[in-house]
Amino acid sequence: MELYPSSSDIPKKARVRGPWIVFRLRVAGSSLTAIAAELEVTKAAVSDAIVSGSSERLERAVAEKLHLPVQNLFPERYDAAGCRQRPKRKRTTPPSARNGKGQEAVQT
Repeated sequence: MELYPSSSDIPKKARVRGPWIVFRLRVAGSSLTAIAAELEVTKAAVSDAIVSGSSERLERAVAEKLHLPVQNLFPERYDAAGCRQRPKRKRTTPPSARNGKGQEAVQT
């Protein structure tokens, strides 16, 4: 087994990728705890970044430890140039209800 993984070794499913990353960090002589200590954050913050993408800075630190481009490690979160893709948020209210537009004035 090579010390550093190639991009083709990375699991495609995000659910499988988390445990794979933890394993590869151990092979490389690091861990979530070590990354957390270096960046002065909690281990939970690093774990959350791997699973849910909560921190671009932590994702990049993990990718750097594995000697992989961040866009190869988290392809669903980054484009080919390594720029973070922001998810589009769904509207919680219909357009007609926002800012009172589309509603009739209330008579008093």
